Amino acid sequence: MPSAARIYKKIAAKLDIDIKKSEFIGEALFVVSRDNGKELKFIYYWKIIAQYLQLKRIVAGAGNTMGLAAAKVGWVPHSSENISELKKNLSHWDATDHRIKQGSLSFWKKRIGYHYRLNKLRLKALRDFNFYYR
Repeated sequence: MPSAARIYKKIAAKLDIDIKKSEFIGEALFVVSRDNGKELKFIYYWKIIAQYLQLKRIVAGAGNTMGLAAAKVGWVPHSSENISELKKNLSHWDATDHRIKQGSLSFWKKRIGYHYRLNKLRLKALRDFNFYYR
């Protein structure tokens, strides 16, 4: 299986993104504002990149995905002192914490739902086979 770095470079090349201009965006706290339609393009590319990565079994690293999408639309992410002050006061609860007990029915619903969505994405990706699978 190819490394994550190689897959990120491949998707950047497919979308004609200069990976060196791509910056990690902290996904815990970010703001996207209107910018003459660039915000819609950002969301579109974020989705396309995330789907590509999911098909390659990379489901973590939303900050890298957002950074690539931002670079594609020509945005340069920046942080603010106000945001860093706000971050100090936030506590982040990991939604993937596996210590939470769940019943077996809930477990199987979650597993089946995941595979349903993944297979649906795989079928959808066949429409653009060259982009997703070459």
